[in-house]
Amino acid sequence: MRGTRRDGTVMEFVGVNIFQVQDGRFRSGRIYTEIVRDAGGIEAQIDRMTKGAP
Repeated sequence: MRGTRRDGTVMEFVGVNIFQVQDGRFRSGRIYTEIVRDAGGIEAQIDRMTKGAP
């Protein structure tokens, strides 16, 4: 997810949504997000989280 703050700076989030479904309907959900630090963009952040890359 990407957006722009009121002061014009860019903010990026990476995360996952987990939903519980019962009888074909959403029963509950959780949203986990984290701000992407200014260290190479979202692709670099995902690599660090999934591959342990420096």
